[in-house]
Amino acid sequence: GGVRLWDGEKELFLNPVKMRTARVKKEANISYMEMLSEGIPYKGDTIDVLVRVTVFSGMREAKVEAFALSNKPVQFMTGVNYHPKTETKEGKNYIATWGIHPEDVAAFQLNIGAGIVYNPSDFEKMVKSPTQFQLISKPTKYLSAWVTSSCEREKELNTMGSFISYLENLKL
Repeated sequence: GGVRLWDGEKELFLNPVKMRTARVKKEANISYMEMLSEGIPYKGDTIDVLVRVTVFSGMREAKVEAFALSNKPVQFMTGVNYHPKTETKEGKNYIATWGIHPEDVAAFQLNIGAGIVYNPSDFEKMVKSPTQFQLISKPTKYLSAWVTSSCEREKELNTMGSFISYLENLKL
């Protein structure tokens, strides 16, 4: 669910920047984090990108939004990372992974599910590499997707099958 830029051939990190500003806010039923990256080199120009992650009380999902603060539309890239022994599944509007996170990442060895739910009409292509699914957006100034997770210790979403069923029935 991270956000990067796409230059037509490869991913571009939101770096280098002239300035980066972060803001974290908690309101009655939501909390969000915003990161404003200013002066990012992009296709012969510089642009500003705001990425916001919003968590809603009582919801498993978090909304990830990217805003291109530029005169022209840009292409964003988002997706899901996975590890060599991780199961993956591509649905009509989601990508899911399930597996053990490596020891150097997780404090405990557990099967973890990670998913991204998106509007397929916002993207022009998806690329599956050995370590990640890359969703490449159509040119735009705004993009949103939802991220979610589960783990084997949960009462109901404790298998890949139950996680997939959850994603397929999710209404956002």
